[in-house]
Amino acid sequence: MRWLSILIPLLVACGSSSPAEPSDTGTDAGTDIAADGPSAAQRTFDDLVAYAETYATDKGIPGLSIAVVLDGKLAFSTGVGVKADGGADRVGTHTRFRVASMTKMIVATGVMQLVEQGKLSLDDTLESRLPWMKLQPGFDAKTVKLSQLLSHTAGFPDGLGVTCDVGAGALEKYYAADGPYPLWSPPGRLWNYSNHHYAMAAGMIEAATGKVFTDVLATSVLGPLGMREATFEPKVAAAGDHVQGHQKGTKPGVLRAVPIDRWDCASLRAAGGLYATAEDYAHLAEVFLDGGGTVLSKASVAAMTAPHANLGQGPDTNYGFGLFGFDWKGLSVVSHDGGLPGFLSTVMWVPAKKMAVVVLANADVASVEPVALRAIDAFLSPTGEAKTYRTDPSTWTRYAGTYDDPFATLGATKVTLTGGKLGLAYEPSELPVDLVQASADSFVGDFVALGTKLGVTFFADPSGAVEYVVTRVGVARRTAAGFATVPSKKLARIELVGPPSPVPRMDALLLHD
Repeated sequence: MRWLSILIPLLVACGSSSPAEPSDTGTDAGTDIAADGPSAAQRTFDDLVAYAETYATDKGIPGLSIAVVLDGKLAFSTGVGVKADGGADRVGTHTRFRVASMTKMIVATGVMQLVEQGKLSLDDTLESRLPWMKLQPGFDAKTVKLSQLLSHTAGFPDGLGVTCDVGAGALEKYYAADGPYPLWSPPGRLWNYSNHHYAMAAGMIEAATGKVFTDVLATSVLGPLGMREATFEPKVAAAGDHVQGHQKGTKPGVLRAVPIDRWDCASLRAAGGLYATAEDYAHLAEVFLDGGGTVLSKASVAAMTAPHANLGQGPDTNYGFGLFGFDWKGLSVVSHDGGLPGFLSTVMWVPAKKMAVVVLANADVASVEPVALRAIDAFLSPTGEAKTYRTDPSTWTRYAGTYDDPFATLGATKVTLTGGKLGLAYEPSELPVDLVQASADSFVGDFVALGTKLGVTFFADPSGAVEYVVTRVGVARRTAAGFATVPSKKLARIELVGPPSPVPRMDALLLHD
């Protein structure tokens, strides 16, 4: 039995945001701002900054960076607070943060460029492009497609090394030492967020170009998107204008410092290793709101934002290629979050309104999504209601049963429904963990033995019968017939990095030594 040390930021629905009240106009931002003049937009942004300052103070976040795109162009940006707790150096518009999983949209963009050029195909397989990526007996690399890697439906486990080589050959070296890998579910069967998916997608960029993927992305994606200060190099980030990350310390109100260049690894760079400013990601949003500009074709933008996988949290919540999609009060929002120990981030844009917001934080003590959603409310005044898909507990009998996970934490898993309460026992000797519904088929449980809360999502088969139970640390199937059985890898306690999110999605960066 191999014990792993894990850090995980877990973002799930809780409805805890405090959005702005809708304006009296009831019209969209493009009309409002054009009619009322720049001063109206400036006042709205000033109010947003005041809210962000109060929010950061209340939650103990030393510093934030915020950028807002209106009518398809960067309109406002500012820093809030300080770069390091207890310091006097304030966050500015050119201050770099670790953006973590927001890196994935950069990798996906690079892949789609190569697809447009005919150098890659979304139907390319692991076997054809990455012959060094070995799977355990019983799993076939011919069945894993690039499109499935981009949509988190390839079935790979999660978990990434935080320290390893970078540069030419580093990805192959990492996976040769760490593999062979099982698949937690059949490729294409269900959505299971895994950072390995994007490390392998980056490997396909290298296979198609013969170059290190970070060099390819710097030239073909970061530069053309206008992300002038974005970099994959920790030394470059640490040498320039940058923040220090922060986590909760051992004493209340005391934060523990996390250097911005603390970790570096080829697989980490691919899944979440970018350093950038809020303005960098505002420029990215500008290009996507423009249909791809000179960076991508409109068809590629459509492919990236299309709903390739449902998250099990309602019909409006999905994942495309490197991007989430969800409904916010009747508005279709495209987004991605990021989380690493000491850092949290989000970018959201509303294609129909040509509006976007970026929020970066130098602490993982509170979600940044309330600030981003506040911006959408303030500038767009949506009139709908935030959707949460609740179901009657009497229908939860469909989840009850015995599941098997031979590869990770869950092991022999029993789901019970007693007195209207859903429970999950992940060890025969343990009492069931109470599951609280977040939205639709998605629940949250406080896994005390692991030291954290985890999202738990159930996926049905084509007939509607629930077949899988999915968490970030394991996927269990109601019947394990047809799957290889290997010794279970039990996990040590998990450190929760980041609080619940007001948006019904899960995004995180899972790390292990």
